[in-house]
Amino acid sequence: MANINWLDLFTQWADRENNIIEMNMSLAKLYPPHHQFSNRELQAWDSMFRAAGCTDITPFDGEISPVIISLFYL
Repeated sequence: MANINWLDLFTQWADRENNIIEMNMSLAKLYPPHHQFSNRELQAWDSMFRAAGCTDITPFDGEISPVIISLFYL
């Protein structure tokens, strides 16, 4: 979609006190309701966020991290 205001997304993110951004929720605000993101589209956004200096803070897939399990049971 050519009319997505991506600059506004990055400007609002830069102005926030908290520098954590939840990608899916933030993107949903930019697109029309019920927009279905393709994998390619999400990969493009991921590349843009990484180029802006973002780091993925949820590196594991849906499984529970072994570190969390060991901390949980201590």
